[in-house]
Amino acid sequence: TISNFDAPTAMASPPGETNRIFVTQRNGEIYVITGAGTTNAQKSLYMDISGRVLDDGNELGLKGIAFHPDYANNRYVYLSYCHYDGANGRARLSRFQTQAGNPNLGDTGSEQILINQLNNGNVHNVDSIRFGIDGYLYMGIGDQGFVNDQPDGYNNSQKIDQDLWSAILRIDVDKQPGNLEPNPHPGIPVDGGGKAYYAIPADNPFVGATQFNGSAVSPAAVRTEFYVVGLRNPWQFSFDALTDELWVADVGNDAREEVSIFQAGDNGGWVYYEGTLPGPRPDRVPPPGFEYRKPVWEYDHGGGEFQGESITGGFVYRGSQFPDLYGKYLCSDLLSGNIWSIERTSGATNINRIAGQAWLIQFLSNPANEDVLMLNFLGGRILKLAGQTADLPFPETLSETGIFADLADLTPNPGVVGYEPNMAFWSDYAVKSRWFILTNTTDRVTMSREGNWTFPEGMMWVKHFDLLMERGNPATSKRIETRVLVRNASGSYGVSYRWNDAGTEAVLVPDAGVNFSLSITNAGQPTVQQWRIPSRAECLVCHTPAAGHALSFNTRQLNAPGAIASVSNNLIHLLEVAGYTSNGLGDPAELPRHIGPDETEYSLEARARSYLSVNVGYCHMGAAGSVPGAWDGRAFVKLFDTGMILGEAGSNGGNPANKYIVPGDVDHSIIWNRMGESNGFSRMPPLATYELDHTNIALIRDWIVNELPARQSYEQWQIAHFGTTNAPGSGRGDDPDGDHSVNEEEFLAYTSPTNEFDAWSGIMGSDSMGAIVGHDLGNRQVTIEISTNEFQSWSFWPVPGNDGLPIAPGTTRTFDLPDGPQAAGFRFRIEEP
Repeated sequence: TISNFDAPTAMASPPGETNRIFVTQRNGEIYVITGAGTTNAQKSLYMDISGRVLDDGNELGLKGIAFHPDYANNRYVYLSYCHYDGANGRARLSRFQTQAGNPNLGDTGSEQILINQLNNGNVHNVDSIRFGIDGYLYMGIGDQGFVNDQPDGYNNSQKIDQDLWSAILRIDVDKQPGNLEPNPHPGIPVDGGGKAYYAIPADNPFVGATQFNGSAVSPAAVRTEFYVVGLRNPWQFSFDALTDELWVADVGNDAREEVSIFQAGDNGGWVYYEGTLPGPRPDRVPPPGFEYRKPVWEYDHGGGEFQGESITGGFVYRGSQFPDLYGKYLCSDLLSGNIWSIERTSGATNINRIAGQAWLIQFLSNPANEDVLMLNFLGGRILKLAGQTADLPFPETLSETGIFADLADLTPNPGVVGYEPNMAFWSDYAVKSRWFILTNTTDRVTMSREGNWTFPEGMMWVKHFDLLMERGNPATSKRIETRVLVRNASGSYGVSYRWNDAGTEAVLVPDAGVNFSLSITNAGQPTVQQWRIPSRAECLVCHTPAAGHALSFNTRQLNAPGAIASVSNNLIHLLEVAGYTSNGLGDPAELPRHIGPDETEYSLEARARSYLSVNVGYCHMGAAGSVPGAWDGRAFVKLFDTGMILGEAGSNGGNPANKYIVPGDVDHSIIWNRMGESNGFSRMPPLATYELDHTNIALIRDWIVNELPARQSYEQWQIAHFGTTNAPGSGRGDDPDGDHSVNEEEFLAYTSPTNEFDAWSGIMGSDSMGAIVGHDLGNRQVTIEISTNEFQSWSFWPVPGNDGLPIAPGTTRTFDLPDGPQAAGFRFRIEEP
């Protein structure tokens, strides 16, 4: 319905209004949508507090918005956000006011801070905020996250006399008569009279408490703001508009996601329990007689129809648009994309999967028409739930799609063009074939050297999966599935067809996907291989706008040999000359490409980074990525800018020595451990794969152990030659030895910056075939340029092998010089990969 938000985090509508919806972004911008529920909805900036918001590209940011029940008169709006005060992080709850003269503009100067709590963690901080029917403000707040990968690392979850964490808070922002002053706390600002800017409802459950979990507590120290305790990360909660029941979705650790109905004073059990299972910390055991509120529903992690990785809470539907959903609680999972309804009848809990869409972070009933609105975090848009129509977007069988002229040999119909990328994504030993389709003759693809390509609406990509029933024996190939990805106006979507045992037809897989087992022979031994055809929501976990939708359709993948209409050449060149593209990229020899693991003439680093780019770079894109973590797996990012090398991970397995990549040490390298599911780390990626990629696990190990220890960043090179990074003469543009090569050039050429006689000028000489030119710079991007007019101009030297790809250290690459006097000179363009 509305799109182009940047990491949206929350949405809300002022009470009594039917025309406006407000949306917060993680970066601190708040937008107002007018004309909600109409075809003329408009978006405009309401307020920008980005200068106050600490946005780390992950869980720190602006998180919640709520309007005062009397907003129509007092214009009060409340925000929960993360802040940095110059010395420490803060978890903040503030009140702002809308401008008196413009209902669509907030007053940034009106902020009144209510809570400003010290926050040392980077996850599980402030969550959503809501006003209850009682007029009090409720706020979800997490447990502050991990310390050395220990869940509830700050030991917040079962404390009521410490800080404001791991709970649902309930406060009186109007300071009504009879309510109480909160107990003093350094994170609670006070006015000139020493009074807080909110009060504690006198009936809050922990007011006057002297005992908690069997131990004595001082009533003067108890955080009387607590309404529900023992929660891990209650990101979304809501009240049933009819019954006033408090529904809370608590994001789990590694075992369970929970949906609960809580009452005042309830304990959610965390960290003693995760759902109904014992909690993840053996050192935190419940005291004798401990009781907690068990979830209404819990589910384990996985990609199945009733599984996921991170619960997103919704609300109890009380509208008339969907009679079948009335009185049912709607929720979803962020990663699996399953959308469920939960119904409680006669003591039973019934769960139904009603739709699928990944990256949903909030549900809201549209005040204009009772539509179910869903906020899509990664897609940056608001979606609405729609009833299924009789006309499905894809036929029930693959033969009906018209993609193939003959299913027997998968002969494509005209306009269905085959291609093969430089490097295939690991798919559990599957052998894959690919095609693309432009559905209109006027459609064009716009190419980019390193960025995502732009595709027209209606473009499709087809990927077919075969599996060898006896590994290594092509004669045992079996058809498994064929997937179709479609670019549409709002992004993309995917469907899959599962082949019958005879391999004669494939049938459309239900929206939820399907799991099944395959009997495989491996090295003469029978074994069972699990296979999952992903749900349509799971497809969009990876095929995101940030990743370019079609993951194998980009320059590094298609700068490869291929054929179109029986003409063989470079695929990018063929796409251009055949009219499939709106632009050109120049000589493919000058373009980057991914390097296969068996191309041993190139460095281990180049091969390893190509593998990581293809297999994890679509999610791990630094701040632009779809998963937590600051590292960037894309191949075009310089190695020491990726955050991989000695990068601190949010989840380090409980050992601070573990980093994303530790040169020379695979046991402490998290990326390698996640690939192999070793040393206590869970497998990545977590979707639709069950088999380990042993070939490339070995490649990454080889890189970490045998090549990476010798690789230096410029700062490491400075220290090696100058002792520090700020020594006189150590800058990139300095030339301390006066040899006319500045430090940047010395660094790239592996020469000494303090020895004028240590110089590099490439390889110029001869061999048995004649004169040669070349270089010996491993792990450098070296391109040779030629001048044929006495150095007046230079151009790329178009000879095979002059590709600018990093060669293996200790090797050389040479080229025969052309005959005749036309080549006046050569020069080398050197870059750090």
